[in-house]
Amino acid sequence: MAKDPSEIVIGANGSIYTAPLGSPIPANITAPLGGAWVELGYASEDGVTWVDGKSLQSIRAWQSFYDLRRIVTSKEGSLAFSLMQWNGNTVRLAFGGGEVTEPAPNAYRYTPPDPQDIDERMLAVEWEDGDHDFRLVFPKGMVSDNVEVNIVRTAAGLLPITFALLGSAELEPFILDTNHPAFEDTQGS
Repeated sequence: MAKDPSEIVIGANGSIYTAPLGSPIPANITAPLGGAWVELGYASEDGVTWVDGKSLQSIRAWQSFYDLRRIVTSKEGSLAFSLMQWNGNTVRLAFGGGEVTEPAPNAYRYTPPDPQDIDERMLAVEWEDGDHDFRLVFPKGMVSDNVEVNIVRTAAGLLPITFALLGSAELEPFILDTNHPAFEDTQGS
């Protein structure tokens, strides 16, 4: 494979969306997210961190200091980012669901969900790099890490989100769509 700087991907600008489980995923990158997909607003300048990991089991033998084989025992994936905007959608995502009510005119109350409630949903991240568009969709997942918010005088109060991928026999674990011509190569490596 030749060195090609046009294949370096920079997330110059983007958006993060959430939707209820089972919401339609566009057939390709040229079709926009629509319907139930809700944009979550500004994220911190750290952007989004995508992790695709696996756990391995080593097969060892008395006669070898080195592993003889490794078996994949599990896969995991996550997206991590910090939301800057606080509203009903972002707070419900961060804290695993709950309800926003209006007990009086222009007075709103967020009530967290019951501790046993599981808030599974879909998440998508879109970004642009010049003329190239990218969309990463997790068809099923949930916020998996603790949410620790710092409210201070000198910085924005961020809602840190780690969204963990959940598997399903009916769904792909994740979908990455793009119009970048470098993906045309189907030769493999």
